[in-house]
Amino acid sequence: MMSHGHGTHGGHNENTVRLARQEEREAIAEFGDAYVRYAKKTPAFFPYTRPSQHQIGKHE
Repeated sequence: MMSHGHGTHGGHNENTVRLARQEEREAIAEFGDAYVRYAKKTPAFFPYTRPSQHQIGKHE
């Protein structure tokens, strides 16, 4: 017997990733290279867990 909600998160996660990819394509179409540069330095789903070299340099 499965617990409440067991097995339902996989589909939700797939939909979330699919939506994020679609939105990313739309942002690239609208903002071009500026968005690509932004996306390279910005985490997609998870916040920073440690300071980047750029952030470390700001405090020195």
